[in-house]
Amino acid sequence: MKIRANLKLYFLAASIIVGLVIALLVFKLTVKFYRSGVHSTMNTLLSEAAVAAPHLNNTCTNTSGIIVCPSKDLLPEVFLTTMKRWPRESGQMTRKAVRHKRFKSPPAVYFVLKTENAVNKQLYVAKKLDRSHSGFAIAGLELRMYWWGLISGSLVAVSVALLLYLVLNTMVRPIERLRQWALEIAQKNDVTSSPKYKYSELNEISKTLATSIAKHRQVLVKEQEFLQHASHELRTPIAVCRSNIDLLKRLLSELDSRPQQVVGRIDEAVKTMTELTETFLWLSQNETGDIPLEKVDLAHLVQDTCDDLKYLIQGRDIKLDIQTQTLELDLALTPARVVIMNQIRNAFQHTYEGKVAIVQSGTQVKVVNSINTDIGNNGEAGANDLGFGLGLKLIKNLTGLYGWQLEIPAASDTFVIEIDFCSEKDRGE
Repeated sequence: MKIRANLKLYFLAASIIVGLVIALLVFKLTVKFYRSGVHSTMNTLLSEAAVAAPHLNNTCTNTSGIIVCPSKDLLPEVFLTTMKRWPRESGQMTRKAVRHKRFKSPPAVYFVLKTENAVNKQLYVAKKLDRSHSGFAIAGLELRMYWWGLISGSLVAVSVALLLYLVLNTMVRPIERLRQWALEIAQKNDVTSSPKYKYSELNEISKTLATSIAKHRQVLVKEQEFLQHASHELRTPIAVCRSNIDLLKRLLSELDSRPQQVVGRIDEAVKTMTELTETFLWLSQNETGDIPLEKVDLAHLVQDTCDDLKYLIQGRDIKLDIQTQTLELDLALTPARVVIMNQIRNAFQHTYEGKVAIVQSGTQVKVVNSINTDIGNNGEAGANDLGFGLGLKLIKNLTGLYGWQLEIPAASDTFVIEIDFCSEKDRGE
């Protein structure tokens, strides 16, 4: 499962990484300072022993486990076999710990210091620390220091992560409020009461968002008002045109066919304008799909729509095949009529010869028409026919709005569009 990226995850990951880096640094510094302290303390202890040592002649002294010899070859055998690296200059000290497990105290640690006594005579001062010596408590701290380094580093890491988390919550909480307010705008339909934040950047964002939404809504309202007003206002002149066209047809009935053809074309354009205005008016008033259902005879609806649109194929070499089955179902009548009208209109408008088959079987309406390659496909040619370019786009919007099933299978020489007016919700019930 893919994890969606968000600010909290990024901040949490950054906190963990920063905490781990700090813990590692604290641990390393703790161990480094501890070793440096042990080294410095032992150097001082051995130097003081060398100064206090008496004059030596090929002999060694042993005071409280500190061995002072004039030559390294006189040191005990255990030092000669254990030490791999010897001090080369006066004042230099080397150490060697017996091999041991990580994070465990070594069984023994050997120190050798090359120095000079009060009379500037070269001396080698050695010290072995093991568990049998009370002085081993100094080196015994190494075990605890490792763990104290880990514990202190972990505490620092946790503290830093907690601090960063608190800072994150302080920053994210107002952003969540801003997001919630943006989601509630659609429900309350009120952008004037934007919340105030203590961060000026968030106030600017909320102000910009409110201004953008207000402007967008003003544009939508103007568009809806234009559609409503235009549709209402156009209905009267269109009705006048249709009535006068009918009168003109009767007056020209005794003349030759040429004037009648001209009047017929005007009549077709006016019918198209009538359907357009009714569609626009309905769309401007019904955006949410909240429209009452009523009993609809789907077969009669398909047949009546075909009869109303037959004028579009007059004079064309088209074979029309209509098959219907009587069926009553609960439908939103107006959107169903708009969908079927556009479905059949698209087929009629974009077929100049061939066959158009309209089959209504149960809740399904299927329209198949021949494709004329010289004028383009159904989705693009509609813009050239009487200005009716809504076509498939309008069908897709309405079927999606009401949950009707739309299928447009691919075909080589025909265009097929099938609509099932039984939604998935109705099938589930």
